[in-house]
Amino acid sequence: MSHHSPTTFFQRLAAFDHFFEPAHREIVQWLNLARGARIADIGCGAGGMAVLFAEQVGDSGNVAAVEVNAERVTALRAFLETSSLSARISSHQGELPALSFAENEFDVVWCSRVIHHVADPVAGIRELARIAKKGGRVILREGGITPRFLPYDVGIGAAGIEERVRVAHNAWFDNMRAGHENSVRYPRGWLAALRDAGLQNARAKSFLYELTPPFTDTQISYLRTWLNDFATNEELELSEADRDALRQLTDPASEHDAFRRDDLHLLYVASVYVGEK
Repeated sequence: MSHHSPTTFFQRLAAFDHFFEPAHREIVQWLNLARGARIADIGCGAGGMAVLFAEQVGDSGNVAAVEVNAERVTALRAFLETSSLSARISSHQGELPALSFAENEFDVVWCSRVIHHVADPVAGIRELARIAKKGGRVILREGGITPRFLPYDVGIGAAGIEERVRVAHNAWFDNMRAGHENSVRYPRGWLAALRDAGLQNARAKSFLYELTPPFTDTQISYLRTWLNDFATNEELELSEADRDALRQLTDPASEHDAFRRDDLHLLYVASVYVGEK
C-alpha cells in the first residue's frame, strides 16, 4: 500500500513474519513437508517462511527463496546468514510470470500474497505449476481475513472505523489492479484459478490466529504501526475525521490510545489454497 524504501519494507516484512509466526508454524505443520523435499518460496519476503520450511525438510532438503529485486535479495541474504539453517536455503532474484528455474524442479511451490499482484493471476499460477514436479503441490496463501482487533465503537469518531478502512483498502486494491499494464480481470475464486492453471485436487484450508490482551510490547508495536499506516497513507480514500481518529488511536500519548484498552480482540485468518500437478 504505502511506498517504503527497500530496507524499511524488508523490516516490515520481517515484523510480519515475527508477529504471525505462530500461525505460520501451524500452516507449515499442516503441509506435512517430507524430509529431503525441495521447496520454492516465490516472493519470500523477509525469509521467515523459508526458515520454517528449512526446519522441516532436514539436511537432505533445500529451499529456494525468491525475491523480486536486487535490494530485497541482498537484505534476504544478510538475514539468512544469521540463521543456523542457512545451508539449506538459497536466495534468488526472480519475478512472476517468468522464473529462471527448470520444469519439474520442486516438490512444493509456495507463493504467499503475491499472485494478486500479477497482471494475469492464472498465468502466474501456471508458471508456479511449471516448476513443480509431477505429483508436486502448488500452494497459495491468498484471501483470508485481514487483522481486526478494535471494538465496533471505539468511542471516538463514527463507529465502524475498521470496516471503513477495509472498504478504502479494497478500493485502493482495485485501482492498483486496474493500473497494471495488460491487467487481466479474473472474476473467479482461488480454487478455480488453481484448476484453470491445470492443477488438480484443488482444496482450501484456513488458519485462525487469535490474541487478546495483555499484548507483548512487540505485538503492540506491530499493531500500532499497522493501524497507523492507514492513517498516513494518502492513497486511501478516508475522511479526515477517520484519519484523525486513527491518529489518536495509535498515539501512545493520546487518552484514546487503543493499546490502553483491555477489550481488544485480534482475529486474523490465513487461507491456503493447494493444487496438485
